[in-house]
Amino acid sequence: AWGGSWGFQSGPNDERGTNLVAYVPSLAAHFADERVLGVAQAMLDPHIRIAQTEFKTRRPNDQDLDRRAYHTDFPHDLTDREQAGRVRMPFPNVTMGLTVLWILSPYSPETGGTWIVPRSHLDLRNPRSHLDPRNPPELHDDVDPTRSIAGEIQLSGPAGSVVMIDSRIWHSGAANPSPDPRVTVLTRYVPWWLSLEFGGRNR
Repeated sequence: AWGGSWGFQSGPNDERGTNLVAYVPSLAAHFADERVLGVAQAMLDPHIRIAQTEFKTRRPNDQDLDRRAYHTDFPHDLTDREQAGRVRMPFPNVTMGLTVLWILSPYSPETGGTWIVPRSHLDLRNPRSHLDPRNPPELHDDVDPTRSIAGEIQLSGPAGSVVMIDSRIWHSGAANPSPDPRVTVLTRYVPWWLSLEFGGRNR
Protein backbone atom coordinates (compact mmCIF):
# COMPACT_ATOMS: atom_id res chain seq x y z
CA ALA A 1 0.00 0.00 0.00
CA TRP A 2 2.91 2.39 0.69
CA GLY A 3 4.88 1.40 -2.40
CA GLY A 4 8.62 1.79 -2.39
CA SER A 5 11.27 -0.89 -2.25
CA TRP A 6 10.53 -4.54 -1.56
CA GLY A 7 13.73 -5.13 0.32
CA PHE A 8 15.25 -1.87 1.44
CA GLN A 9 14.36 1.26 3.30
CA SER A 10 12.60 3.73 1.04
CA GLY A 11 9.61 6.01 0.80
CA PRO A 12 6.43 5.55 -1.22
CA ASN A 13 8.12 7.02 -4.32
CA ASP A 14 11.40 5.11 -3.79
CA GLU A 15 13.07 7.96 -1.90
CA ARG A 16 16.19 6.65 -0.19
CA GLY A 17 16.91 6.95 3.51
CA THR A 18 13.37 7.45 4.79
CA ASN A 19 12.87 5.73 8.13
CA LEU A 20 10.02 3.23 8.24
CA VAL A 21 8.65 4.73 11.46
CA ALA A 22 7.85 7.89 9.52
CA TYR A 23 5.17 5.90 7.70
CA VAL A 24 4.05 3.60 10.51
CA PRO A 25 4.46 5.59 13.75
CA SER A 26 2.45 2.99 15.66
CA LEU A 27 5.51 0.72 15.43
CA ALA A 28 7.40 2.94 17.87
CA ALA A 29 5.42 1.61 20.83
CA HIS A 30 6.41 -1.94 19.89
CA PHE A 31 10.07 -0.99 19.47
CA ALA A 32 9.96 0.41 23.02
CA ASP A 33 8.10 -2.55 24.54
CA GLU A 34 9.61 -3.37 27.92
CA ARG A 35 9.97 -7.06 27.05
CA VAL A 36 12.20 -6.22 24.10
CA LEU A 37 14.04 -3.39 25.83
CA GLY A 38 14.69 -5.58 28.87
CA VAL A 39 16.58 -8.12 26.77
CA ALA A 40 18.40 -5.41 24.81
CA GLN A 41 19.46 -3.57 27.97
CA ALA A 42 20.65 -6.78 29.62
CA MET A 43 22.80 -7.65 26.60
CA LEU A 44 24.00 -4.18 25.58
CA ASP A 45 23.77 -1.45 28.20
CA PRO A 46 21.07 0.17 30.34
CA HIS A 47 21.20 3.08 27.89
CA ILE A 48 20.44 1.91 24.37
CA ARG A 49 19.19 3.37 21.14
CA ILE A 50 17.92 2.22 17.78
CA ALA A 51 20.54 2.41 15.06
CA GLN A 52 18.37 1.45 12.14
CA THR A 53 14.96 0.28 11.01
CA GLU A 54 14.18 -1.39 7.72
CA PHE A 55 11.18 -2.86 5.96
CA LYS A 56 12.19 -6.30 4.64
CA THR A 57 10.00 -8.21 2.23
CA ARG A 58 10.72 -11.42 0.37
CA ARG A 59 8.97 -11.66 -2.96
CA PRO A 60 6.75 -14.73 -3.44
CA ASN A 61 7.31 -17.74 -5.70
CA ASP A 62 11.09 -17.89 -5.21
CA GLN A 63 12.14 -21.51 -5.67
CA ASP A 64 15.90 -21.09 -5.16
CA LEU A 65 15.84 -22.92 -1.82
CA ASP A 66 19.60 -23.60 -1.80
CA ARG A 67 20.54 -19.92 -1.94
CA ARG A 68 22.21 -18.37 1.09
CA ALA A 69 23.72 -14.95 1.69
CA TYR A 70 25.27 -15.41 5.11
CA HIS A 71 26.58 -12.26 6.74
CA THR A 72 26.99 -10.44 10.03
CA ASP A 73 25.24 -7.14 10.79
CA PHE A 74 26.20 -3.63 11.87
CA PRO A 75 28.58 -2.96 13.53
CA HIS A 76 30.18 -6.20 12.31
CA ASP A 77 29.33 -5.82 8.61
CA LEU A 78 32.46 -6.48 6.56
CA THR A 79 30.69 -5.21 3.45
CA ASP A 80 30.08 -1.72 4.81
CA ARG A 81 31.62 0.34 2.02
CA GLU A 82 31.79 3.44 4.20
CA GLN A 83 33.63 1.49 6.92
CA ALA A 84 31.36 3.03 9.55
CA GLY A 85 30.29 -0.36 10.85
CA ARG A 86 33.08 -2.83 10.22
CA VAL A 87 34.54 -4.12 13.46
CA ARG A 88 37.73 -5.92 12.57
CA MET A 89 37.91 -9.67 13.05
CA PRO A 90 38.23 -11.58 15.23
CA PHE A 91 35.17 -9.95 16.76
CA PRO A 92 35.58 -8.98 20.42
CA ASN A 93 33.77 -11.04 23.03
CA VAL A 94 31.06 -8.44 23.60
CA THR A 95 27.62 -7.90 22.11
CA MET A 96 27.57 -4.52 20.37
CA GLY A 97 24.34 -4.85 18.43
CA LEU A 98 21.08 -6.77 18.34
CA THR A 99 19.20 -7.37 15.12
CA VAL A 100 15.51 -7.67 15.98
CA LEU A 101 13.12 -9.20 13.45
CA TRP A 102 9.45 -8.30 13.85
CA ILE A 103 7.69 -11.12 12.04
CA LEU A 104 4.61 -9.79 10.24
CA SER A 105 4.11 -12.89 8.08
CA PRO A 106 4.46 -16.49 9.29
CA TYR A 107 8.06 -17.75 9.32
CA SER A 108 8.64 -21.29 8.09
CA PRO A 109 10.47 -23.20 5.35
CA GLU A 110 7.33 -22.69 3.26
CA THR A 111 7.57 -18.87 3.54
CA GLY A 112 11.33 -18.37 3.77
CA GLY A 113 12.18 -18.01 7.44
CA THR A 114 15.62 -16.51 8.10
CA TRP A 115 18.57 -18.92 8.30
CA ILE A 116 20.95 -18.62 11.27
CA VAL A 117 24.11 -20.44 12.37
CA PRO A 118 24.08 -20.72 16.18
CA ARG A 119 27.36 -19.95 17.98
CA SER A 120 28.92 -18.62 14.76
CA HIS A 121 29.90 -15.49 16.72
CA LEU A 122 32.69 -17.68 18.16
CA ASP A 123 33.98 -18.59 14.69
CA LEU A 124 37.15 -16.78 13.66
CA ARG A 125 36.01 -16.85 10.03
CA ASN A 126 33.44 -14.66 8.31
CA PRO A 127 31.34 -15.62 5.26
CA ARG A 128 31.93 -12.22 3.69
CA SER A 129 35.62 -11.79 4.41
CA HIS A 130 36.27 -12.04 0.66
CA LEU A 131 34.37 -8.76 0.22
CA ASP A 132 36.55 -6.85 2.72
CA PRO A 133 39.09 -4.90 0.62
CA ARG A 134 41.35 -4.55 3.68
CA ASN A 135 42.01 -8.31 3.66
CA PRO A 136 44.70 -9.60 1.31
CA PRO A 137 43.58 -12.54 -0.86
CA GLU A 138 45.39 -15.12 1.25
CA LEU A 139 43.33 -14.13 4.31
CA HIS A 140 39.95 -14.72 2.68
CA ASP A 141 38.04 -17.34 4.61
CA ASP A 142 37.01 -20.54 2.89
CA VAL A 143 33.28 -20.09 3.51
CA ASP A 144 30.90 -20.22 0.55
CA PRO A 145 28.35 -17.49 1.33
CA THR A 146 25.92 -18.86 -1.25
CA ARG A 147 25.52 -22.40 0.13
CA SER A 148 24.18 -24.03 3.27
CA ILE A 149 26.45 -24.32 6.31
CA ALA A 150 26.66 -27.22 8.75
CA GLY A 151 24.61 -26.52 11.86
CA GLU A 152 22.36 -23.92 10.27
CA ILE A 153 18.72 -23.74 11.33
CA GLN A 154 15.75 -22.01 9.75
CA LEU A 155 13.64 -19.80 11.99
CA SER A 156 9.95 -20.50 12.20
CA GLY A 157 7.07 -18.95 14.07
CA PRO A 158 3.70 -17.29 13.68
CA ALA A 159 3.08 -13.71 12.61
CA GLY A 160 3.57 -11.49 15.65
CA SER A 161 6.76 -13.25 16.74
CA VAL A 162 9.93 -11.32 17.58
CA VAL A 163 13.42 -12.72 17.00
CA MET A 164 16.55 -11.18 18.56
CA ILE A 165 19.95 -12.02 17.05
CA ASP A 166 23.41 -10.95 18.22
CA SER A 167 24.78 -8.97 15.28
CA ARG A 168 27.86 -11.23 15.19
CA ILE A 169 25.75 -14.30 14.39
CA TRP A 170 25.83 -15.44 10.75
CA HIS A 171 22.37 -15.23 9.24
CA SER A 172 20.77 -15.13 5.81
CA GLY A 173 17.48 -14.29 4.21
CA ALA A 174 15.81 -17.31 2.64
CA ALA A 175 13.89 -17.97 -0.54
CA ASN A 176 10.13 -17.59 -0.23
CA PRO A 177 8.41 -20.33 -2.28
CA SER A 178 4.94 -19.38 -1.04
CA PRO A 179 2.47 -17.43 -3.20
CA ASP A 180 2.44 -14.47 -0.76
CA PRO A 181 5.10 -11.92 0.17
CA ARG A 182 6.87 -12.56 3.49
CA VAL A 183 7.04 -9.31 5.45
CA THR A 184 9.43 -8.45 8.28
CA VAL A 185 10.44 -5.23 10.01
CA LEU A 186 14.06 -5.12 11.13
CA THR A 187 15.32 -3.00 14.02
CA ARG A 188 18.92 -2.72 15.23
CA TYR A 189 19.52 -1.87 18.89
CA VAL A 190 22.96 -0.69 20.01
CA PRO A 191 24.51 0.73 23.19
CA TRP A 192 24.50 4.50 23.59
CA TRP A 193 28.26 4.81 23.02
CA LEU A 194 28.30 3.25 19.54
CA SER A 195 28.76 5.74 16.71
CA LEU A 196 25.85 5.80 14.26
CA GLU A 197 27.51 7.84 11.55
CA PHE A 198 26.31 6.05 8.42
CA GLY A 199 27.61 8.65 5.99
CA GLY A 200 24.11 9.85 5.14
CA ARG A 201 22.92 6.38 4.23
CA ASN A 202 20.53 5.93 7.18
CA ARG A 203 19.20 9.32 8.23
